[in-house]
Amino acid sequence: MKGKGLFTLSAVAFFAYLLAFDVPKVYGQAASAGALFGTVSDPSGAVVPNAQVTLTNTATQQTRTVTTNAAGFYSAEALLAGTYDVTIKAEGFKAFVAHEVRLDPGDRVPVSATLEVGTAVSEVTVQAAAVKVETSTGESGGVVGGNQVQELLHLVPADDPA
Repeated sequence: MKGKGLFTLSAVAFFAYLLAFDVPKVYGQAASAGALFGTVSDPSGAVVPNAQVTLTNTATQQTRTVTTNAAGFYSAEALLAGTYDVTIKAEGFKAFVAHEVRLDPGDRVPVSATLEVGTAVSEVTVQAAAVKVETSTGESGGVVGGNQVQELLHLVPADDPA
């Protein structure tokens, strides 16, 4: 019986070691990226496949280019949070540009476009920010600024030992 107790103690010590030293720690992981997506159509409502969508981070000037699929849909995943200019071009249509589209960490922001018939030299510019709508889950999120944190701290009652 003495051997069995020693084995149990060794097994417990081994698993305690694994938990303490070998298992990678996962602390609060915050999303630092998001996605821009949308559908590109023409004035009649027909989708525009093979449209070139260029996303430019206005702070870093880094660009990513994606192409719409047969359903006119595009999606650019794992984009760093920031402000983007979205340019959409297709043969036989005027270019569409949405300036200053804000992408917060963890957001999925829709930027859809209806392209106007025209030449590629013409350009339609939209200067409004896209509305953020979470349609895949019931999640709600946002960025909390320093002023908001200060306001919250003023709402917390102080402990009064008296």
